[in-house]
Amino acid sequence: MHALLWDGQSYPHGLRWVEIARPVPTEDWVLIENRATGICGSDLHYLSGEMVHQLPVDNLPAVL
Repeated sequence: MHALLWDGQSYPHGLRWVEIARPVPTEDWVLIENRATGICGSDLHYLSGEMVHQLPVDNLPAVL
């Protein structure tokens, strides 16, 4: 399956389109097929270092 991988380098150099192994879910997990996705512009600002994370670390992970 395809994945957009961020390796921690500054944007756009740290983003790579890669092929990864399809995960095998355990019996209490599910695997969901996505047919489309997108990247929010604020994500690109975060990756480029123009924006800092707004949530305190003790609140992560968070669903926004």
